[in-house]
Amino acid sequence: MIGSTTNLQLAKIIPPNINATIYTYSLPITIQLTEHPSIEIIFIGGKLNKAAQVTVGLDVVCSISKLRAALWVLVT
Repeated sequence: MIGSTTNLQLAKIIPPNINATIYTYSLPITIQLTEHPSIEIIFIGGKLNKAAQVTVGLDVVCSISKLRAALWVLVT
């Protein structure tokens, strides 16, 4: 079973004109996001769980715990 299936579906519907930086530990999401020209992808490394196709372990937890989200909306 692949992990992060809901987030993978969200990645598939991101409009191509969105500018964003996305952090993910999911290999399928990383691959899906490569199709978006204006999205920067940060892949969070760790031990790869082959069945789930996500990275796991303390490295992933430490990386995620340091993240701080920011959202800027440009209104025209």
